[in-house]
Formats: sequence, C-alpha cells, structure tokens
Amino acid sequence: MLTRRAVLAGLAGMSVVHPAWAVDAPFNSAWAAYRRRFVRATGRVVDTGNHGISHSEGQGTGLLFAVAADDRDSFAAIWEWTQANLRRDDGLLAWRWLPDGPVSVPDRNNAADGDLLTAWALARAARRWTVPDYRVAALRMAAAIRGKLLVPGGRGGMPLLLPGTQGFQHEDGLTLNLSYYVFPAFQELAALERMAAVPGADQAWQAVARGGLDLIREARFGAHSLPPDWLLRHQDGELVPDPRFPPRFGYDAVRIPLYLALAGLLAPDLAAPFRALWLTAPPPGWVDLVTGAVAPYTEHGGYLSVAKLIVDGAAPARDLTAEDDYFSASLTLFAQLPLA
Repeated sequence: MLTRRAVLAGLAGMSVVHPAWAVDAPFNSAWAAYRRRFVRATGRVVDTGNHGISHSEGQGTGLLFAVAADDRDSFAAIWEWTQANLRRDDGLLAWRWLPDGPVSVPDRNNAADGDLLTAWALARAARRWTVPDYRVAALRMAAAIRGKLLVPGGRGGMPLLLPGTQGFQHEDGLTLNLSYYVFPAFQELAALERMAAVPGADQAWQAVARGGLDLIREARFGAHSLPPDWLLRHQDGELVPDPRFPPRFGYDAVRIPLYLALAGLLAPDLAAPFRALWLTAPPPGWVDLVTGAVAPYTEHGGYLSVAKLIVDGAAPARDLTAEDDYFSASLTLFAQLPLA
C-alpha cells in the first residue's frame, strides 16, 4: 500500500502520470453483461434502481467502461445520447433525465461526479482511439468544471469542489460530497490540459486533489471515524455532517476509497477507517455517524467488491446477478477496472 510520501509524489506528477488500461478479458465479459442489462441501443444508460431514470453519472460511467473494454461503437452511442439529451450550453451536463415525465429534463442543474466521469472517459477515448473530437469535448468539459465547480475556501487556499453549480452554497457554509472527488479524473484532466498548454490548469487539478485528500483526512466522524455521504463546511472551516441529509456513511461515501484506490492515492492513513469497518464483518448498508446505528441489512454485490478491493487490494471477478441493480453493477465493474 502506498505511503503518504508516495501519494504526495503522485500528486506532484499527476500531470504526466496516469494509469493505463490493459486488455482484460474478464472485465470485457463483465462489460458485455452490463451493457446488455443497462445500456439501451440508443446509448441511454438506465438506472434500474431509481425508476429507470438516466443521469450524467450513469452516462459517464457507461462511457468509462466502454473505453476500458475498447468498445468504440457503444462509446459513440452513449456519447451521442448524452450530448443530445443532457448537454448544457456551458459545457457541463444536466444531471437527470426522466423517461416518463412531461419534461425529460426538469432540472438543468449538473452533478460534478457525472461531469468528471464523462470528461475522464472522453480524454481516455481520445488517447486510446486518437479521435480529435473526443479530445476537444474533454477539453471543453475540463475547462467548464474548473471554471464553474472549483471555488476558493479550502485550507491553505486549496479550491473546493462544488457538487453542482446551484444549491450548495449556503449562509452557513458549503455542502460538499467527497465521493464526487473523482481523483483519477483529476489526474487524467491534468495531463490532458497540460498537453494542450492550458495556463494554470495543471496547478488547479493538483490543488483540488490535495484539498480533497485533506478533507478526507479531516472529515472523520463517529466511532468508526468515517466520512459522511454529505458534508457541511462552515465558513470558519469546521466540518460536520450536513444536517440537510441523514448523517450516514453509505452508498455515496463508499466511492471515496474506491476513487482513491483507482488513482493510486490510497495511503495507509486514508484506508484505515474503511479497512477497519470492512475487516470484521460483512459491510452494513450504512452507518449512522451520530448514533452509531447500522443498517439492519448487510451489503453484497458491488458494495462488497469495493470492500474487497480496499481490504485485500484486489476485487475478485464476479458475474452480475439478478440482484445487481445499476449502482451495484457499476461498483462491481469499477472495482475491476483493468488498471495496469
């Protein structure tokens, strides 16, 4: 496991070093099953656990898996649907698309994780397949994310990542979601913009990544010292679970160690609270960080794949089952991304 010094060295070099995907037959097989179940022929990725809606997170996830599996046709279809249905004028994506409502996109707000996943996938696709249009699209999204979602206010002048352009800046502070800090996307976009000679971009991505690591180290609550799904940063810098949401470590926050691991940034001190929780028992669905209560059920599927990745250093290949909804299946494939 990485030392903290290695993590800092990785951040310093994130503009030129990023993981490469190897050819991986088990992942390609898992992607084929995922595609059959969740990706429509039109390129719409369906969240089967959320009334069949689609969202920018799902579209970005589908794009990422498609490029990892070297599936150019699926990538093109997913990107075409995403542009046609979610693209905003500012380069970001509307966060949600409804299949049955009178208006498909009633809320034009964005979601930072969906934007980052999509930009990451586009940059990957541009490099893997040498498609200039994907590179142009990735650069546009990267600039929009930096310009609209990175705001001042972190310790030592580090920028903070807003979850969306609207609704997260309050009189009592900023609402943050640490699972939206997609660290491998920061690495990819830093490299992309450095190669394009975008002034100041490399430093901005390094700064938000450093700030995210600092937040994860500080945002530890309850007996298990875990981060909440939603965090409030007061104007004076104090961090508390955001009272607008249940004070839980759950399905959002489980992605925090996942993205750290995929970026090669999971230092021992960062991994410790997650490993401690998952070493002793099957993962609970959530942990209340105030009362200490846990969900009356344990997790399986993709959640367990993430836990095994963090505890054991690798997630064994597993076939998707009928019980895997979109999110569980997505976690399964994320935990098995063929990084080399």
